[in-house]
Amino acid sequence: MKVAVFFSDNHYASWSLSWGIGRAFRALGLEVIDVPLPPGREFPRSEYEQLKARIPTLEVLAGCDLIFTAGPEYLTVWLGHFYGKAAWQKLRTLKAAWYLETSHRDDREFYYEQYLDWHNEHFYPGIQDAEEFKGHWLPWAVDTEIFKPLPEQARTLGVLFRPALRSARRLPETNEATSRLNQSSGAGSAAARRARHQPTRHGGTGGRRLPPNSSSPQPAQLQRHSGDAGV
Repeated sequence: MKVAVFFSDNHYASWSLSWGIGRAFRALGLEVIDVPLPPGREFPRSEYEQLKARIPTLEVLAGCDLIFTAGPEYLTVWLGHFYGKAAWQKLRTLKAAWYLETSHRDDREFYYEQYLDWHNEHFYPGIQDAEEFKGHWLPWAVDTEIFKPLPEQARTLGVLFRPALRSARRLPETNEATSRLNQSSGAGSAAARRARHQPTRHGGTGGRRLPPNSSSPQPAQLQRHSGDAGV
């Protein structure tokens, strides 16, 4: 069985949501085509040409048994740009979407209804989204071959954004490691606040909020760096 895995090649994304997906599929004996996509919407033309040259063509995707997209709320704009919605929908290969966020968050709305016709099957980490959009509930899990629990230590991996910090602070103060986590979170959040206002190579600042429909495919926004769309 051959699987094409689209994911965000973002240093803020955890390993299990990016390169770790292919590893998990390979452990099941599947043939995997890794398709890392950039986290931003604008980047230098030289990088664009390299990306365009290495992503699989529609013909290659048609020869797969499954197309697996991790984070359609972030990657659909690229799928629409490189393949076009009509051509993507004509692919007879089974397409599965694994969402990374919940649709309704305290700090942002993702409007998942706009992605429903891009994939055949939809998997959500939040049971409320699975019910609302009539998809599959897929709770978070970890690869226990990589991440092994230590009974006397509390640890976190990834970016401690505001909701994560609130959850971390609810941990019982039962050991020194948990205490260190809560103490360090203040410095971490300050550093994150500074980073959000630093210019990025994709333009703007790291903390820029996108408009509500910004995740929908808008190839015109990419033209100044991309040239012709298509594969």
